[in-house]
Amino acid sequence: MKSLFVAIVILQVLALLENGSVAASRRSSNGICACPRNYNPVCGSDSQTYANSCLLECKAEELATRSISLRIAHQGSCDEPLVEMPEDR
Repeated sequence: MKSLFVAIVILQVLALLENGSVAASRRSSNGICACPRNYNPVCGSDSQTYANSCLLECKAEELATRSISLRIAHQGSCDEPLVEMPEDR
């Protein structure tokens, strides 16, 4: 029973490591960022519209090497007005 528990724990750790390496290896060996071509625009904190969050994350990785932070400001393109939720009264 103890060996079964150890085997399950090892498999879970390996699965976590595999998932992490997929996320960390977004760039190919020649430095090109591999993102899907779906259009789901996001507005970056740099006021630039990115076609999807993956492309923004690739740019954020690039800028992080120069200690510049980039994050998603909101969903949708930067030129779309933000829809604010009405306040509860």
